[in-house]
Amino acid sequence: MLPTLRVVPLSKFGPRPAHRWFEEVEEQLASPLFKSLLNPIANNVAFPWTTETQDQAYVIKAELPGVRPEELNLSIEEGRLTLEVIQNEQAQHRFARQKRSVLLPKDVVIDDIKAKQEHGVLTITLPRQNKTVVTKVIKIES
Repeated sequence: MLPTLRVVPLSKFGPRPAHRWFEEVEEQLASPLFKSLLNPIANNVAFPWTTETQDQAYVIKAELPGVRPEELNLSIEEGRLTLEVIQNEQAQHRFARQKRSVLLPKDVVIDDIKAKQEHGVLTITLPRQNKTVVTKVIKIES
């Protein structure tokens, strides 16, 4: 027995004018769901950051477009630096939390760490201790 094919007349869906199609696409692009798909924080995709070693400091730059300073939590616990982003948009009934951590090198001066957010980029400066090499000659007794 051959399978039965059901033919759906095209008129059921009706032709749409081109301007209506563009309106529907614009509505979908403006929807909270689509915007949340573009937001890496809302999707639990780790936000990008880069690290750089300079002579006097380590520098971490995290790209956080659209994130306000009050949505950031930067902490140090047991030698680990943790950056946490907490977004709670009550109007859209959306809550997102994302965090990244890095183990700090031993030469970081914890009391002098600074953070600054500018143009969607958070820059964390971790000053390094000046290491002075101490050489001592040990006399061997015979």
